[in-house]
Amino acid sequence: MTIEGTLRLLRGATLALLAWFGGMAALALVVDPPGAIAFGPSAALARAVSATDAALLETGAGFVLLRDEAPGLPARLYANGAWFVWPALPKGCLRL
Repeated sequence: MTIEGTLRLLRGATLALLAWFGGMAALALVVDPPGAIAFGPSAALARAVSATDAALLETGAGFVLLRDEAPGLPARLYANGAWFVWPALPKGCLRL
C-alpha cells in the first residue's frame, strides 16, 4: 500500500468515526431516551450527574449510565458538562 492509499484509509476511518460519534450524540437529543450513557472527564460527569435527578446505574472510567423518566436527560447532561451523551434504550443489553 502506498502512502497515498494509507492516508486515504486514515481519512476515511476518521470520517466514519466522526459520523458515528456525532450521529449518536445528535440521536440522543432527537430520541430523548429514558436512559443515557454520558462520556467525559470524571469531574465534568460528577457535575452533570449531580445536576439531574437521574438514577445512576453504572460508572466506569470516563462514563456513566443513567436512567430518568423525566424528558430532556441528554440536554441536561450536555448543559452541565458531559462531553458526549449517547442514548441507552431499554431494549438491548443495558440494564435499563
